[in-house]
Amino acid sequence: MPAHAPIDPPDPLSNVPLISVIIPVYNRRSDLKRCLNSIVADAGLVVEVIVIDDNSAEPLDELRPQIDLLLRNEANLGPSYSRNLAAKHARGNILLFLDSDVELLPDTLAAIARILAADPTLACVGGSGPADDTGHDVAYVKTKFYDRSGRNRSVTRTRGDFGDGRLIECDHFESACMAIRRHVFEQIGGFDPYWFYMGEDREICLRLRRAGHRVAVSWTTRAIHHESDLGTKQQAAFRRFLARRFLEVAFKLDGWLGAIRWLANNRDQWRRLGPVQPVRAIARARALRRRRNRDFLLAPSMNEYLVHADAQHR
Repeated sequence: MPAHAPIDPPDPLSNVPLISVIIPVYNRRSDLKRCLNSIVADAGLVVEVIVIDDNSAEPLDELRPQIDLLLRNEANLGPSYSRNLAAKHARGNILLFLDSDVELLPDTLAAIARILAADPTLACVGGSGPADDTGHDVAYVKTKFYDRSGRNRSVTRTRGDFGDGRLIECDHFESACMAIRRHVFEQIGGFDPYWFYMGEDREICLRLRRAGHRVAVSWTTRAIHHESDLGTKQQAAFRRFLARRFLEVAFKLDGWLGAIRWLANNRDQWRRLGPVQPVRAIARARALRRRRNRDFLLAPSMNEYLVHADAQHR
């Protein structure tokens, strides 16, 4: 496991923030307002808030007083590209990625700073869970494991599981509330923007793990994820979408062997994959292969994605 230098807290007189909070948003102004209201830094904690408007129809002008830097995409480019772009403008040595429908719980920012400062071998920490019936608490956090066989396990962790506040290590968790050391994020090349929706958080965490970094959730670094309820038909479509995405992640990380392992160990997902279209599957496999070991933060990579996104929008 590679050794990483501890984070040095910024000089109190400096304007360099410790945490850069990055929030991509697309047409969810009311959710964003709640998210921004929940970002209350403790005394002595330096924070900058970067919002990247992914070409929303709703203006965000009224929220500018709570935003240090407001960026805007000229087209709807997806959360991963938006996060990567915002990270290039960030000044903090911790990048906290939040979804716009997230509400931070008290002390989460300070807990993230404390945990990462105390353990230089930890690269990524966070966690989120659904709102309860009142919409004001999180009943559990999911920790997800992905062994070399390709089998995915999602384990529900409640308050009691954390006991004395220790961390629970995992292979991946949702990017709704995910803090990553900036230098590590830059080392691994950011999020894969070609997954426009879902899968990018799973894949970046697994890349971190493959690079020898530790990933964990903590009960003190949680957020409420105010997700929209899906109907029965929508849930079925969503599960089909996830099955295909997870198969793609397995292939991107480990090639055909990884895909075969995933299929062999997730037979319950076969029915969700649907019929195979050979020509389309081969084209998709080639595209995934080209994205291996890419640094998505480099200007050529970002420009190439813009060309790809423009073609998709036509």
